[in-house]
Amino acid sequence: MDFSKLNPDVLRELIKLSELKSALQKQLGALDERLASLFSGKPVKKTAAGKRRGRPPGKAAAKKAAKIKAPKAAEAPKKPKKAPKVKMAKAPAAPKSAGRRGALKSQILKLLSTAGPEGASVKDISAKLGVKNQNVHVWFSTTGKKLPEVAKVGEARYAFKVVGTPNVQPEA
Repeated sequence: MDFSKLNPDVLRELIKLSELKSALQKQLGALDERLASLFSGKPVKKTAAGKRRGRPPGKAAAKKAAKIKAPKAAEAPKKPKKAPKVKMAKAPAAPKSAGRRGALKSQILKLLSTAGPEGASVKDISAKLGVKNQNVHVWFSTTGKKLPEVAKVGEARYAFKVVGTPNVQPEA
């Protein structure tokens, strides 16, 4: 194509022809869909260009009406229910003061100071404070390891020690 021969009249003609071609292609596509629906027996979904997407307005009431079930003449017998799942016992609810920032720290340190040199297990601490085991484990692995007065004396067992005295020996 020689671009030197293009003038506004030729460009207008090209635009008209391309618009006509796209319109004819849309019509051809619609005809193909109608033919396919006749062969398959399924209705054609009509879509209009520029129509808003999503659920058509006014269909919500029809859906609600469809959800209301009419009584059936003969209902099928109901299936037997499955046995209920056995649920594990949960830790007791935490006291209301546990919501304050740093409340868990003061509660754990108070409990460890009364536990003696043998310390207390995470399970015992969580049961007495009414918090989850995982919360206590996380507290010891983050905040507890920064405190010099808290020492690990066994697997999931911690004790309170006075800073500067080596009276608590960690187990191997």
